[in-house]
Amino acid sequence: WGYHIIQLLDRKDQMMLTETAFNAQKESLRKKIKRKKSQQLANHYIASFMKDLNPQPVPGNFRLVWNAVVPQTEQEKSVLSFNIMFTSELMKNAFQTLQPYLEKPLIRYMGGEVTIREYLKAILQIPVSNRPRFKTQNQFSNQIGIWIRDKLLLEEAKQNGLDSHQQVQADVQEFLEQQSYLYFLKKEFDQINIPKSVQDYYKNKKAKKNSKLSRFQNLEEWSWNRAEINLHESLKSIDTKIEIDYKKLKEENNIINWDRRIRMFVVKKPS
Repeated sequence: WGYHIIQLLDRKDQMMLTETAFNAQKESLRKKIKRKKSQQLANHYIASFMKDLNPQPVPGNFRLVWNAVVPQTEQEKSVLSFNIMFTSELMKNAFQTLQPYLEKPLIRYMGGEVTIREYLKAILQIPVSNRPRFKTQNQFSNQIGIWIRDKLLLEEAKQNGLDSHQQVQADVQEFLEQQSYLYFLKKEFDQINIPKSVQDYYKNKKAKKNSKLSRFQNLEEWSWNRAEINLHESLKSIDTKIEIDYKKLKEENNIINWDRRIRMFVVKKPS
């Protein structure tokens, strides 16, 4: 009777889940379902919250910022030849170029607005490696949208007293501990005495493979790793409880050059 051509579109294996196997995974499944439902509730709340505020960019002023941060030869392209990133030099030039327009509104929403100055100052508070990057106007607009969304949600959370919530306090404590760790790690990094053999290895691109050194791409990466090893050895010898000096932490935050990108890890800038 001829030929029949059949295409296999999918394959599903029959899963025989016993009660014992289910009980073994029950807690993990419970956490996954809770996390999924929490995310759904969060998304629903955010959508409802933002719908009421309805933040929108002011087209003419958005274009002013675009022209200030994008090279003139690239401004009319639908897709830029390279990613724009808010480096310190770019931010400095943007402030100078936009000086007459800094008080103009970049975003308007129900009951308020954000000026160009406010937006640029907020971007300066973000470590360079975490600042918005974009190649199109649409991407830039989306980045601004994400920023204003987070800003408005943060203000709403504070008004509702969520900054004193137990989970938020725990997150803040964890963040402070991370910053303290970074402070001591940087001290170790600054005090490292790099052996000449290690310096020579990374200077000589044709050096013979060394299993202990070849896993690090450059001398800086090796140095951060060595600093971490030294710090861990120091911490092992400490018996007393470590207390965070908040005043000192704030002073160090003002000293640290947050524009310098650190390859091995990314940390958020404390407010």
